[in-house]
Amino acid sequence: MKKLDLHGYRIASLRQDMRLAKLDALIVPRSDEFLGEYVPPSAERLHWLTGFDGSWGFAVLTAKRLALVVDGRYTVQARTQTKGIVTDILTPANSDLEEFLAKHLSGRYCRTLLLNLPPQTEI
Repeated sequence: MKKLDLHGYRIASLRQDMRLAKLDALIVPRSDEFLGEYVPPSAERLHWLTGFDGSWGFAVLTAKRLALVVDGRYTVQARTQTKGIVTDILTPANSDLEEFLAKHLSGRYCRTLLLNLPPQTEI
């Protein structure tokens, strides 16, 4: 199965689960359940969903968009590894994330793990 087909299938499956759970978004971090920096291959959630294998980032999956939030070190790598999969590459250093959340969410979303979101972000 091609990379795009595999990730497209995973994204579609998660969106179906989100509809059933009545969630507007799912946030998928790179870190594992222990919030570890060094993640074993079996816990590579972000890579599994998007194909991105950088050491920091998280994805925000909505019904129509898939944003990948990475720090400035990874913007070029993220674009290359997720071409055709991710719709938005965002960085926390500017207001991209806040704007994306405000535009695409109405307030109901699930966090798979704790995240450091801007203080004004409603959860």
